[in-house]
Amino acid sequence: MMAEKPRERFTIGKQPCQAFLRGDADIAALGEGNRRNLHQCPKCCGNRAWCDACHTDHHDGGWETCTPGAYDFREDD
Repeated sequence: MMAEKPRERFTIGKQPCQAFLRGDADIAALGEGNRRNLHQCPKCCGNRAWCDACHTDHHDGGWETCTPGAYDFREDD
């Protein structure tokens, strides 16, 4: 029996495509150390990642989780 690949957090929820391919298109802008291709969402402060399949960002957990302040730091964190 083959082990199932863990679900990629950029494939769940509402995404621009269903074939997420973690891109490296913005490594030059984000720095050589950013091999995971993560960048902060300016709207909710969560994570986005570029997709080389659809040439746009996928959102961590799906775009429906992108609400202003969703990932803001709180004192009780």
